[in-house]
Amino acid sequence: MEETKATEIASFPPNYLLENIVVRHDGSIIITAYNQRELYYLTNPDLGPVKPRLIHTFEHYPTGIVEGQPDVFYISTITIMRDKDEKGPCRLYKLDMRKFKSDKSPIPELFLTFPAEARGLNGSCALSRSVFLLADSWSSQIWRVDIPEEGKGGGPPSVRSWHKHDMMDRSTDPRKADVPGVNGIKYHSGTHHVYFTTTSQTIFASIKVNPDTLESIGDPVEVTDRWMWADDFIIDEIANVAYVTTHRQNSIEQIDLKTGAQRTCIGTPVRPDLLLGPTCGAWTQNPEDHGRRAYFLTEGGHMNPYEGVFRNAKVLRVEFSDAGRSSTGLIGTLYQWFQMAKSVFN
Repeated sequence: MEETKATEIASFPPNYLLENIVVRHDGSIIITAYNQRELYYLTNPDLGPVKPRLIHTFEHYPTGIVEGQPDVFYISTITIMRDKDEKGPCRLYKLDMRKFKSDKSPIPELFLTFPAEARGLNGSCALSRSVFLLADSWSSQIWRVDIPEEGKGGGPPSVRSWHKHDMMDRSTDPRKADVPGVNGIKYHSGTHHVYFTTTSQTIFASIKVNPDTLESIGDPVEVTDRWMWADDFIIDEIANVAYVTTHRQNSIEQIDLKTGAQRTCIGTPVRPDLLLGPTCGAWTQNPEDHGRRAYFLTEGGHMNPYEGVFRNAKVLRVEFSDAGRSSTGLIGTLYQWFQMAKSVFN
């Protein structure tokens, strides 16, 4: 039985593949529109009606977004559109919004060009304020980027392969040529595990991380049975669950990170009017919302049109209802305040 409420807060025209989302400290939102090569800004939905505002158009296709220092974001771009490679380098852009004014548009600056082996950068996450991981859906690996800390003269940024494994491979089936390999990626700082999805193999798995070196330890371990065409996800570190978007299966699934137990939060039956092609999510910045309220993106059936009809892409506010979860109430609030303080002072 579904116990989740989803509310539309903004929409885009059909054929907008909304790819990734971050929520800023003030509750405003940044979104990448992959196939349109665009970057959007949305004001805090809690403060009133939202109208997406285009702030930048990239040369190539933007995918993941990750925050380093507070209000400094890094956005990856690739030259692959579905299964067609336009032959160009993968890049990482820096978007500094520390002095952002709502009447001006910040300009992303080229920060790093990846080696030629990198092809399909997709999801990304931060292991620390200066170490990021980026999943590469087409070269079956995860890249590590180290950036110098400001004011410490650490030299230029560096990039190298962090982990490569056949559990990250794309499918060899020509009918699945546009289905990504390793896709979404997130770090659980409480247990020191990186979790990732491999859409082509319906895998949701984890890799242990050395907390001192931030290197991977051993091989990936599958978290749950292979059945989800999982795209991206968010983690509730208190409850040890992930909320996973299944994209072409049109649902959001709750997965217990310890047992692998699964529960459909929304999407059974399919909700073509609301949740069609969910791609990713991000928690709100309200400490009281941790584990309960997040934003999710949909692409309106761009990759798998429902009954042959392309619908509007959407930004949704999703409220998870589960009275037995430990992350609700005071514990969740204290945890979120701790995370926010850690991001400022570390």
